[in-house]
Amino acid sequence: MKFKKIEKEFMRALVKYNDSVNSIAEVLNESKFLEKRGIAIIPRYNINIICLKKTKYDYDSKEAYGYITELISLIDLLVKERYIIIVPIAKTQPCIIGKRHAHQLNESIISINNGAEIIDLRRLTQSWDVGKEKNAYWFKECGEGVLPIGRNMYYSYTVSQELRSLVENDFETDEEIRFNKQQFATWVSIIIAFVIGLASIILV
Repeated sequence: MKFKKIEKEFMRALVKYNDSVNSIAEVLNESKFLEKRGIAIIPRYNINIICLKKTKYDYDSKEAYGYITELISLIDLLVKERYIIIVPIAKTQPCIIGKRHAHQLNESIISINNGAEIIDLRRLTQSWDVGKEKNAYWFKECGEGVLPIGRNMYYSYTVSQELRSLVENDFETDEEIRFNKQQFATWVSIIIAFVIGLASIILV
């Protein structure tokens, strides 16, 4: 199975943070997977508020929503193929997916990094202020039925040995590793035969 660069980055994060976080959502926060792309998701009951950084995206950016849908599809695939196992014992739902150090001050206000960023979710004044920069993000609401973000995000998970091996071997399968070793051995044999043949000609 071939994986894209963005998929490999996420799977490396799943393996790296498996023993230190409580959910896949926390993996996304700790790894800055979404933050580096200027994307954040605020879960609100059955609605997910998608926040896109204005300096990176237009309001209806296909690129940003492509990242999110690709991420959801990849998680579903990893669960289906049993690369990761969802453990529905405890549920942790950060107030934001895609930003570290966020705290819910009240029903409508979220503080990030001790007030360095403030999110106001009151319906008529939705805003995300970053320092002196006002309204730094676009807001768009998507129902859980449209983008099923919470399906696997908030539960604990375990990583299979197969996924660990894939990450450790830079996403080469056992078959690819064996093939590369055989190919390397073949080339070494050819070079040795060539050197011996050349040496016999020179010494004659």
